[in-house]
Amino acid sequence: VIVPTYNRAKLLTFTLGSLFQQTLEKKDYEVIVADDGSTDETPKLVKGFGERHLRYLRQPDLGYRAAAARNMGIRAAQVPLCVFLDSGMLAAPEFLEQHLASHLAAQAPIAVVGSIPGVDQHGNEHHQSNDARIIPLIDAADVAGSIMRLEKAGFEDIRESRFFRRYGDEIDQWPAPWTVFWTG
Repeated sequence: VIVPTYNRAKLLTFTLGSLFQQTLEKKDYEVIVADDGSTDETPKLVKGFGERHLRYLRQPDLGYRAAAARNMGIRAAQVPLCVFLDSGMLAAPEFLEQHLASHLAAQAPIAVVGSIPGVDQHGNEHHQSNDARIIPLIDAADVAGSIMRLEKAGFEDIRESRFFRRYGDEIDQWPAPWTVFWTG
């Protein structure tokens, strides 16, 4: 699991916490935090999580280079299958187990798209008000419950209403399938 980050130590706490509550055996995955030159408490935070199959990589801060951070993580990965998860994302307890099962069941190489409830694309002001409504629903110690509360409060993945309900689940048949491949 490659987690690019930049000055998001508080949000990274939630993401890493959820990754260490996975149903997949911890020996079966690694987490790579790919830091894009943070100046906050990110290195200290990662170190506080201990060994747990967690590695910290850092590149110099030369401006916004999230893609370069992801690529740094890919190059360092010791396994052939990579999952990208941004800082602040909560991974459901079955996230990695289901992701791996999807790949193992496939007859050919595939890309797996996960659900991201609560993310919107309506600009920074709306995003900040959205965050104010989401944050009280989040409990890092209860990731599954947090996700249920988000869904119950109406925070669905906006790709559901914009794409999946309209075009179905066969993404390779869509007119522009790349539109749902977000880095979250």
